[in-house]
Amino acid sequence: MGGPAAAKAAAAEVLLNDTLPDALGPYSEAAISGSEAVSDQIDALAASLDPAAAFIYRVGFDTLPAVVWTGPYKGLTLEVAAAGDAEAGLEERAAAQVLAARKEKGALRVAAAVRPAAPALAQGDAAVIDFQLVLADTGEAIPGAARAGMQVDTDLLGAALGLPGLVPGMLGMAPGDARELPLTMPADWADPPGLAGASVIAKVSVRDVLVWELPAADDAWADATFPGEPAGLEGLRARFRDAIAAEDAAATSLKVDEALADAVAGIMAMDVPESIIQEVGQEQYQAELLQAASSGGLEPSQVAQLATPALLNRFIAARRGDLAAVYRAQAGMEAIFEAEGLAVNQAAVDGELQAARAAYADASEELDEDRLTEQVVTAAQRQATVAWLKANNEVNVLPPARPKRSFRAG
Repeated sequence: MGGPAAAKAAAAEVLLNDTLPDALGPYSEAAISGSEAVSDQIDALAASLDPAAAFIYRVGFDTLPAVVWTGPYKGLTLEVAAAGDAEAGLEERAAAQVLAARKEKGALRVAAAVRPAAPALAQGDAAVIDFQLVLADTGEAIPGAARAGMQVDTDLLGAALGLPGLVPGMLGMAPGDARELPLTMPADWADPPGLAGASVIAKVSVRDVLVWELPAADDAWADATFPGEPAGLEGLRARFRDAIAAEDAAATSLKVDEALADAVAGIMAMDVPESIIQEVGQEQYQAELLQAASSGGLEPSQVAQLATPALLNRFIAARRGDLAAVYRAQAGMEAIFEAEGLAVNQAAVDGELQAARAAYADASEELDEDRLTEQVVTAAQRQATVAWLKANNEVNVLPPARPKRSFRAG
């Protein structure tokens, strides 16, 4: 096996590995680590090997792109829709959480068995239905707007399937009943396109009506299920209201940060090298998989199935423009930090590092101190830059926007 050709190829590879660091030495500060690529084929290099001649090959690499501003990053005016529910206030959302908590401890019973004299659907019940939506003028079925055996809870905030009027039109239906309900699609309907404001007919048939059997909504239930202060049912509602408000405020702050980053990316002229897009794409893909796993959306086995080079490449191809914008924002933030002479809160950085070291120690994981320090310092610099941008630009926070409705979203 092998022979002279294989030996020369092995020798060429050894020479490449030995000489490449020195060849790139003069460009080490400009070259992006990991972007180096020898353009000559190893077989051609092996064939050119001659002890009496120089070993010549060509290597290319990406360089960090320059930050070129196309407009000022100070004095901007941005509008950001606050996080939250555009259709329900804090009181209603807190009441919905109380009801959802009671339903977790409750059970559904067949209405005909629980109240045989009144088996029809009433407010507060649930129903199992078959559903189809058609255009009112032509009778044409709307793609994606059919469900079979779908459970609808009449206590849902908003409207079942995002269709105002559907649940009220179903009240009074008994198992086996069918109705055709004339509805008007919401003006903000997004998918399928072209349905906003359209007149439609909802063809609904009821398979079964279900009745909730719930624990009493009283102080004893609230204190037993959610011990804490303030106590009692009203105290629980207050805690839910405070938690919802805090979540909305945190989400709104994040939206403002993202809007500022998008604005920075939008006033830069920068061709982002492929190696950087690949690196950012891999980081984003891994972060999304970890988020899905930590939130319970994916099992570890599912994460492993999705963590393949082919799916990563598909992710990068689909989001190439977004990934380039992420890097432009990151580079722009770093440039602003330097240009404006900003500084990080060193005490906060030290605290973050100490907490991270303790977390690694508790998990018995190996710690890359340099990598951890880089991550913490970079995050602190970004926080300082965002704070400067907030102080030097106008951000108008608008009321929450209605989410785009679609049958794909359910």
